[in-house]
Amino acid sequence: MSCKVCHISIVHKRHDIRIFHKECVSLAKIGYDVTYLSTGRHDNIEKGVHLLGFPEAINISRLQRILFYDKKMIKRAMVINADIYHIHDLELFRYAKYLKRNNAKVVYDSHENTPMQMYEKEWVPSFLRPMLARIVDGIERKNIRYCDLVIAVAKSTYNRFSKYINNVVLVENLPIKDEFKNILVDYSIKMVNKQFCYTGAIWKERGLYNTCFSMESLRENQLKIAGRIDIENLDMFLKLLPENVKYVGYLSREDTLKIYEQSFCGLCLFEDYPNNKIDPPTKIFEYMAAGIPVICSNFKSMEEVVLEYECGISVDPHDKQAIIDAMIYLNNNPTKVIKMGQNGQKAIKEKLNWETHQQVLFDAYRRLQ
Repeated sequence: MSCKVCHISIVHKRHDIRIFHKECVSLAKIGYDVTYLSTGRHDNIEKGVHLLGFPEAINISRLQRILFYDKKMIKRAMVINADIYHIHDLELFRYAKYLKRNNAKVVYDSHENTPMQMYEKEWVPSFLRPMLARIVDGIERKNIRYCDLVIAVAKSTYNRFSKYINNVVLVENLPIKDEFKNILVDYSIKMVNKQFCYTGAIWKERGLYNTCFSMESLRENQLKIAGRIDIENLDMFLKLLPENVKYVGYLSREDTLKIYEQSFCGLCLFEDYPNNKIDPPTKIFEYMAAGIPVICSNFKSMEEVVLEYECGISVDPHDKQAIIDAMIYLNNNPTKVIKMGQNGQKAIKEKLNWETHQQVLFDAYRRLQ
């Protein structure tokens, strides 16, 4: 009988890149019986993974979710009677002890340095954020005793959890090499389009304003944003955007790859907040995999990547003119665009890819059995 695994998230979508496409699909391919329980009305098999919906949590507020629905989702997961429960949200991790009742193993997948992430929560008044960070740290440290394995997405998170538990592994959120193997990289098209892109969730702390309004000075270029814009009065904000900025909403992976094919540079201009400076964001590696240069914040974690692999330009994210100058430089230097794009793609193919690093996940799972 194969080992039954249940991944659980009330926050992430059913086709989440890390949870579904990387971890769940990879585990299913090597013989695990994998279910992914997430919010929604779905119950189907896809790529060998049972995608199971939790419709009760559709269209509820953040507060409702925390107060009433997190525990309900844990109870729903317990019905699956899995051998291993793999939790992806801090809210659900509070109830890890319940999953231990059937002698199951519990895995906590820490996608972020969660306490530091509290400093960029717009819905929390700034004077309360340090206190919330301490509370979140306490929740993780309290519940770690019910955990058999912690998976960290980045080195800083790995180092943090290593103080509290022995069984911590680093499974970085790198691109799936095969996903990009057929991507069209035609620099003649890219240099004609002169399109910048930003993919993934974005809000003020992630550089929303400078990312968008730097485009006012570059009328020959356009910017496409694909993902979630987390801001109050979104409709009003979209009306204020420059004409050459287009928000295309949340896209499928296939359509996201098309955005990369049309673009000649990816942007990652996160602002100076603690969580933003710790580790390089996944989107930088995706831009590299797509063969396009990166313009990123000049924080050490990001700057080290673009310098080591010569795949982009780092700038002060608060200096609008520096951002514009970097964009103009790429406009005027197509040979640099091509070279940076090729350097980044080479690094992903040879070293910085999911296929190379997934063995860490497999080995950690085998030790749990």
